[in-house]
Amino acid sequence: MNKKKIIVPLILILAAAVYWVFFHKDKTLKLIPENADAVVIIDVKKLTGQYLFSLITYPSEWSGSPTKDKSSVSFKNSGIRVPDFFQIFHVRDSRFSEWYSILELKDPQNFIKFLKSHQFTDKGNGNFQKDQIFIVIEKEYCIAGTSDQAFESIKTASPHAAKK
Repeated sequence: MNKKKIIVPLILILAAAVYWVFFHKDKTLKLIPENADAVVIIDVKKLTGQYLFSLITYPSEWSGSPTKDKSSVSFKNSGIRVPDFFQIFHVRDSRFSEWYSILELKDPQNFIKFLKSHQFTDKGNGNFQKDQIFIVIEKEYCIAGTSDQAFESIKTASPHAAKK
């Protein structure tokens, strides 16, 4: 009788935790600026679930990459708050090849270490570049894009700009 009193609540707590981690999603689009004319939304939790299912069904992949660098900072520990929906947008009156995203930062200093460990060039004032990826760090937010042409218009049109 005592085992049933313990096991049933544990199963319910486990089921609630699995639901919260894998299926509950925050559907607010609070990081899209007003001057965005196209938005692409990627369901991060669904991709994570598919990755984990694939990993479980193919045990040969469990060993991981043998060439992993111990000195580099992992994306998981990079200081970025991973949203439920990754939001990529295009800014009105910009070229078709220019796409941007705004991410929340948990730890800006750790994110800068992550960028430096992945050979991003520090251009000063929180601006970083590697090939065709441009990143600007603004307090607890980071704007990433394929060009740096629209960063100023994004900063002024973003909902988070009023929080400064």
